[in-house]
Amino acid sequence: MQIRRYSTVLKNGSTREGLILQHDKNLSEVAPLPNWSQETLADAFKQLKEGKCDSPSVRFGLASLNTPMPTHLDLPINAFEQYRPGFSVLKLKVGHLGLQDAIKLVQRHQQVPLRLDFNRKWPLNKLLRFASHFNASDFDYFEEPTEKLQDLIIFSNQTRFPIALDESAARFAHEPIATLKTIVVKPTLTGTIPTPPPGVELIFTFAYESTVGLLRIAQLAAQYNPTRPHGLDFESYLSSHTLFPPPIIENGRFIWNAP
Repeated sequence: MQIRRYSTVLKNGSTREGLILQHDKNLSEVAPLPNWSQETLADAFKQLKEGKCDSPSVRFGLASLNTPMPTHLDLPINAFEQYRPGFSVLKLKVGHLGLQDAIKLVQRHQQVPLRLDFNRKWPLNKLLRFASHFNASDFDYFEEPTEKLQDLIIFSNQTRFPIALDESAARFAHEPIATLKTIVVKPTLTGTIPTPPPGVELIFTFAYESTVGLLRIAQLAAQYNPTRPHGLDFESYLSSHTLFPPPIIENGRFIWNAP
């Protein structure tokens, strides 16, 4: 196994670093996400050198490396932060916004159903006031709307708005959340693929990986849920590529063909 370190500047000016793994023609990526992953890049590199597999990013990278590269991928994805023609779903981050700003943002972006990511930052009363301005059908789901499980259950019961879990999925996925629709999976952070409750879908999304990691996430998305839009809009944050030829985004779809 060959290990190559990369460093790239994202469109927001921050630097993303990771490791590209190669064995024969197979490629994969190990890229712990700073401030979110339990392991650092140095930890991950040490584990790889010692033949260990103790952390999520390493488990994802090694599992991918042992899986043949796809020959063709073509699956729908959501737009991220800004609607573009051809996309059927738009994801917006609203956790940092005040109530009125969030209402205005959503009202400006109602061309397609929305995925709103609250990052568990809103209290129940704020969520209920926000929801009173809209219909459940306006949204594909509310992702991590609030921190407390009891508030999440109350919000679900009162509004019937669709709910998605991400970072709290390991603790809350099997709790009685009436309108739980989706488990959002970031393989770099989870390491393995969770088993959702009956009737709950998996949606795969990035943790700001390079295009090698994105290709492997897209491969999982195509395997588990090929018809629903996934969170793979790399044009929203990447300005360069580690995979050649790189994937393309066309009419709201992630497309890649092996050379």
